[in-house]
Amino acid sequence: MTAALREPAASPLLVAAPPQPVGAAVVEKRAIRGEVVWYDEAKGFGFVAPVDGGAAVFVRHTALGTPGYRLLTAGQRITYTTCETRHGLEAAQVELVPPPDGTVPGGDIREP
Repeated sequence: MTAALREPAASPLLVAAPPQPVGAAVVEKRAIRGEVVWYDEAKGFGFVAPVDGGAAVFVRHTALGTPGYRLLTAGQRITYTTCETRHGLEAAQVELVPPPDGTVPGGDIREP
C-alpha cells in the first residue's frame, strides 16, 4: 500500500509595498506611466516624468519596487505613484516596465 503524496498547503505570500518617505502623504494612487529623465547611480536619485507630459518629479532608489534593482537609466519606462514630502513631490512605488522587444530591464539579455 502506498501513501498518497500531498502537495503542501499553499501559504499566502506577503509582499510589502515599497516604502514611502517618512511623513509622506500619497498624492496620486493610480499608477502613472513614466520615463526616467536622468538618474545618478552613485547618489541613488534622479527624476522621472509622465510619458503623456507633465512635470518631472524626484525619485530615490528606495522607491524602486522591483527586487534586485536599485538603479535606473535615462529613457527607461516605469510606472509610479506620487507622494508629497516636506521636500516636495516625489515618485513612490516605482516599477520597471519591460520593453516590448523582450530585453531585460537594466540589461541587454534577449530571449531566443
